[in-house]
Amino acid sequence: MRFLSIILALAAGILAGCEGRTTSAIVVSLVADGRERAVQQSSPVTVGELLRSANVELNALDEVNPPLFTQITNGMRITVARVQQTTECQNQDIPFREQRILNEGLRPGEERLGQAGQNGVEQVCYRVTVRDGRRLDPVEISRTLVTTPQDLIIYVGPTGELDTVPIPGTLAYVSSGNAWLMRGNSASKRPLTSSGDIDERVFRLSADGRQLLFARRTPPIERESAFNRLWLLPDTTREAQPTALVPQNVLYADWVPGAENTISYSTGEPRAAAPGWESYNDLWIMRLDPVTGDSVGLRELVSRSQGGLYGWWGTEFQWSPDGSRLAWTRADSMGLVDLNTGALNPLLTYPVFNTRQSWSWRATVSWTPNANLLLTTVHGDPIGSEPPESSPAFHVAA
Repeated sequence: MRFLSIILALAAGILAGCEGRTTSAIVVSLVADGRERAVQQSSPVTVGELLRSANVELNALDEVNPPLFTQITNGMRITVARVQQTTECQNQDIPFREQRILNEGLRPGEERLGQAGQNGVEQVCYRVTVRDGRRLDPVEISRTLVTTPQDLIIYVGPTGELDTVPIPGTLAYVSSGNAWLMRGNSASKRPLTSSGDIDERVFRLSADGRQLLFARRTPPIERESAFNRLWLLPDTTREAQPTALVPQNVLYADWVPGAENTISYSTGEPRAAAPGWESYNDLWIMRLDPVTGDSVGLRELVSRSQGGLYGWWGTEFQWSPDGSRLAWTRADSMGLVDLNTGALNPLLTYPVFNTRQSWSWRATVSWTPNANLLLTTVHGDPIGSEPPESSPAFHVAA
């Protein structure tokens, strides 16, 4: 009997020990979809596992705190924020700018509307976030130009009268895209054109000041095939209409000294990329009819070529005053043209100057009146450790 009592006592002790080691439930607070509730778990799990057991489905943008991989603890508070994102776009005006351009054809103080201003339009898109039903501040994500603004252009006359200045000879110049001329004194100025489309790369008076050779930009609809065309004003001493010449896409043109009604010109072709053309590096000599503008004699002196380094910009030419010699310049050299064969004979070579922009440097040349001396500027060698094309040195050479 005593032995049985001992056995029962031991069994009771073992049962009491097992009861003391039983794990208590884990209780967490879950906040989702506008309500808060208590959730029990019998064993430690991650936040993500708890949400799945509680049938809480998550969308891609929903935010959970603490993160899904966190192991839950007793008394933990878990929040689920429902997040939605949408894109909203709206059109906004782009204010036009005002340009006031001097026009010498107007009286002092006079103003004339050249072009009405018109606002442009751009589409602005925002990302809009709604968090648990509360709209947050929108965030701009893109801007797209819909309509380009059109500037307001107002032409204004000179601010006042200037004193008359004597001019020995004839002076032609470009103002507001038009050709103007003064002869004898500054008070004699008068417009030669009114179209406002002069391309200033070609603008040359004849030696006697009576003829004007110039280029005009082509209308936008023609720009894919031609960016300009040569024109001739046959007599600047009287009122006359310009005459269209045959050459187009002209990068250089000038009168040939000593040859009546004869011009030289170089051409290229339009390009969409900067600078807007690619030169042929050629040179043509044309004798023209000053009345009709027709060609009565044409020959190619310098054949079309790549033009060496940076040849896309073009070869530039300069006649001597008597027309007996013709100088040429390229990015890395200059010299004389053989007027019989068209060969380019170099006189000087120098390092190319890299402008790091969409234009290429060319030396300018000037002849003495007797055509015996040619003055020019050349790009110099490096003055330090910089590469030759970056040298800041330029020298005068003759």
